[in-house]
Amino acid sequence: MNVPTYKGKPPKCVGGKYYLYEKIGEGAWAKVRRCMEFDADCGKLCEYACKIYYQCVVNRKLKGGIERLRNEFRLVNSALKHPNVLEYKEMLMDDDKVYVIMELCPQGSVESLCELSINQVKKIMIDLLAALDYIHSKNVSHHDVKPGNLLLSKDGDIKLADFGVAEVMQSDGKSVSPFGTPAYQAPEVLNVRRDTDWYDGRKSDIWSAGILLYQLCYQRLPWKHETVYMVMKEICEVESIELAPCPYGEDCLDLLTKMLCKDPVKRPFAKEAL
Repeated sequence: MNVPTYKGKPPKCVGGKYYLYEKIGEGAWAKVRRCMEFDADCGKLCEYACKIYYQCVVNRKLKGGIERLRNEFRLVNSALKHPNVLEYKEMLMDDDKVYVIMELCPQGSVESLCELSINQVKKIMIDLLAALDYIHSKNVSHHDVKPGNLLLSKDGDIKLADFGVAEVMQSDGKSVSPFGTPAYQAPEVLNVRRDTDWYDGRKSDIWSAGILLYQLCYQRLPWKHETVYMVMKEICEVESIELAPCPYGEDCLDLLTKMLCKDPVKRPFAKEAL
């Protein structure tokens, strides 16, 4: 079997079958490279993404270390199978790195999109809400819905990715995790230690999806402040988010109003928002 070279040399091979190529993404603790595997069943090379972590960085900066990565992989690989959830294929380790082989989304993330048509916004929200409805039916809350975690497949479908802070909820949606990206977190999440011992993880995901929709509509976040502390303070104190006329029409504005209701009881579930 011949595999394409990388920069004129044979590419690095991981696990005896995955060949690593160019970097296609990078986060705080990991980088992502395109990789290829020879599929003997169909006799051709198949493309994937390979997320690469340094074990020393993970153990130093991520609570739970390598075991947390294993838990994320097991959750997605064994329990979450849906067209709008990113597929995890395999997790491998060597002396100093962890490699997570996953579905390749060559069009990047929603974060890179701008000047969207109404049909594009509808497609993004329908796919996202379908993914949330599915994972919530499996008693999983994502806890980090944001543009950078919505990837675009080669066919333009949305794939919900990065379940690193996801939580398995109780059957009634009870969540206790305070993790997530502050600008997208619901008020009840930020107040979980002060006001109550738990919150509904399904409804907090809907709030995050509402902030994402706001960003798609107005090309900015709704918060007036920039520092993390002041944004969190604003989220906790705001009675309601002021909504200007929506460029995508009254139906979109109505959905935004419902998803960004401060009272989680009055927020729709994902199925109701679809």
